[in-house]
Amino acid sequence: MAPRADHGRLERSRQYGPTPGDRDIFAVTCFYVDRDVRGTGVASALLDAAIDHAREQGAAALDAFPKTSLAPHAQASRRAEENDSWMGRRASYETRGFLAVRDAGARTVMRLTFD
Repeated sequence: MAPRADHGRLERSRQYGPTPGDRDIFAVTCFYVDRDVRGTGVASALLDAAIDHAREQGAAALDAFPKTSLAPHAQASRRAEENDSWMGRRASYETRGFLAVRDAGARTVMRLTFD
């Protein structure tokens, strides 16, 4: 998690890049949770900390890029779902107030705007 400008590939991406007028936007790009503690709330705690950190750093908003929908193989297997969710799960963002900004192929750009 860092300012979008620090994520060069993200900034240059046609699908996930910034929109005109974006300023002081941070982005959370991935989570790594050790297999032994998955499902225990670690990713949720990391996301909450990322939100707090972005606010403390003066970000105007925080962007995230969860899968638009899980592939059929991911829906059928928890392990496959875990492997497909390294950018976080859409529901985790929605429960924290993130809104979908745009669909970008396999992922949705979601944003939490700070007041």
